[in-house]
Amino acid sequence: MVSTEGLVPPTVPRVASGLTPFRVTPYNAHAIPSSFVIYAGNGRMRLGVSDYSGNYYSSEARLIASLCYLFPVVVPVLVLVSELRGKAFLRYHGYQGLAAGVILLILYFLLIPGSTWLLLNIPLVGWAFACLAPFIYMAAFALQLYWAYSAYRGQLFSIPIVGEIARASMQD
Repeated sequence: MVSTEGLVPPTVPRVASGLTPFRVTPYNAHAIPSSFVIYAGNGRMRLGVSDYSGNYYSSEARLIASLCYLFPVVVPVLVLVSELRGKAFLRYHGYQGLAAGVILLILYFLLIPGSTWLLLNIPLVGWAFACLAPFIYMAAFALQLYWAYSAYRGQLFSIPIVGEIARASMQD
């Protein structure tokens, strides 16, 4: 039997289920803000992501956090009203995803009538704005995909305006 006592970093706590954590740090650890943690023991093995403070985020929690950005109003509300609210990682991404989603929806709904009004009242500017509108939609969707990817990696990132709301929710 292999002893794992020397392999377990002091910042990663032992799990109550008897699984022992092993930290696998990538080669370029300075560029990656998190590392993989393999919990092994009792003939079982689980893979998760851990930040350097020792917090472990399961693949289910990371998936739900990423869905908070892909479905920006529905999933965050479900996270915040369910028992998942008890997990600080999900609560953070729930608040941040909800606030970012509401702002994006307001921008979407202002962009449609705004471009129509400009198109009807100021033709040259309206045509230019109408041509740029699809690129604005694609840029916003690309941001949502990037936020979802970052959440799935287990990162606690901050969106410039709405990140403070999410940070305040961590104190609950």
